[in-house]
Amino acid sequence: MVLKPGYESDTEARQRDQHYWEDHLADELRMETQTEWLRYSRDHYAQWVRRYLAGGGRVLKTDAFEEIRGQEVLDALFAKFSEVVVADLAFPALKQGSRLHQDRKLWWVQAPAQVQPYADSSFDAVTSFSTLDHFQTVGEIEDSLRELARVTRVGGQLLITLDNQSNPLLALRNVIPNALLQRLGLAPYEYGKTLDAEAFRAVLDKTGWAVNEFTAVVHVPRALAVAAARFCGRKRLLTPDLYRSLLRPFELLEKLPTRLRTGYFLLAAAERKSDASTARNRSSL
Repeated sequence: MVLKPGYESDTEARQRDQHYWEDHLADELRMETQTEWLRYSRDHYAQWVRRYLAGGGRVLKTDAFEEIRGQEVLDALFAKFSEVVVADLAFPALKQGSRLHQDRKLWWVQAPAQVQPYADSSFDAVTSFSTLDHFQTVGEIEDSLRELARVTRVGGQLLITLDNQSNPLLALRNVIPNALLQRLGLAPYEYGKTLDAEAFRAVLDKTGWAVNEFTAVVHVPRALAVAAARFCGRKRLLTPDLYRSLLRPFELLEKLPTRLRTGYFLLAAAERKSDASTARNRSSL
């Protein structure tokens, strides 16, 4: 286990993001009523790793949100890769993750998605689960995808999810001010910009990625699932097993032609194209 601090935000937007996530990401009180929903989500992420990634030597994961709450995603990654790097802008989250997973061959690196401290072609694969949909501009999503392409070898893989703007419920959510959503208990954190299916595919292609698989995932209505999670646990209405058994049938909606309207996330499995425009060497860790 190696913990690498030291990133200094170089723009006003990144300074703002760093301060926000260092204050909030590892705050368990914000998520204490969502324990089973978060476990259900992590199980899905791990399933996607097993399904879509071929494996290799070194994999980069953006943000430490899952790692400060469980080991499901790391278990799936280590079954496919020999070395895992977790990069997050919030250093407190990295410290918490490193304490929880001391026995793993892990690198914990303080870095935002759009500025990675690695040389070109350093990774065989990158995973990014709902990291890029917390930025304030679409330009930051593009910058991040281009940077992740830079540090991935040609032919390497990207497994990424993004909030699905094609889902009418999410499109409605995204016009409601973040402060109001949090006051109503509908959002534990700030949401940012995201894309619909057509725009997401176009941005992936523009930033150096060839899409091999594209779908929409997690079809249970999030507000319903989060609300039900409040009644899950010891001496409560729902057991964890019953909770998950109630949610799973919704995932059958992925098989329907309407999946892009019902899925909470867009999922893309892509391959790094040969594109010289992404090459901007940085110092190697």
